[in-house]
Amino acid sequence: KDLPSLEERTHYFPRLDITHESLFVPQLPEPRADFMMRCQKTAKLLNQRYAFNPNKAIVIVSHAAGCVAMSAALSGQPLQNITPAAPCSIYGFTRTSETETWTIDPHDAPGSLNGHTAHMSELGTTTVPWNNFGDGKTKFYTGPKTSRFAPESLPTSNGEGECSAQKG
Repeated sequence: KDLPSLEERTHYFPRLDITHESLFVPQLPEPRADFMMRCQKTAKLLNQRYAFNPNKAIVIVSHAAGCVAMSAALSGQPLQNITPAAPCSIYGFTRTSETETWTIDPHDAPGSLNGHTAHMSELGTTTVPWNNFGDGKTKFYTGPKTSRFAPESLPTSNGEGECSAQKG
């Protein structure tokens, strides 16, 4: 209700495509598995709607879970290869042909756009970088064990449904 009209926003953002239509509208709330499937569906629809063009860029803005899940969906990489999403993280993908799989840099490589945060002077202390698609009982963190954002200890199941701490 407090947003400027679409017409006014185009003055602030002249490259805004006001003819854009959403790929689909998700049914909310949704279980974690449905969210992951939605990101897979989004990646597939992006590839269908936007043919490969070496001179064009697509910008997607999302929350942490969306950044991590879309990174996995576009690149075909497992969650263990996706750097946790810190505040204002940047994830960059490339494709060099009409392929369904996009390339993402290795996590935490120098200059990597797989969770890039070098543009931030500080990340703060109250928001934790996020890659937590575990079951919430025996496993939470699902990112790279060697990530600069990985927890110091990762919970593992002892086989009896209880968690124990394991140094990462």
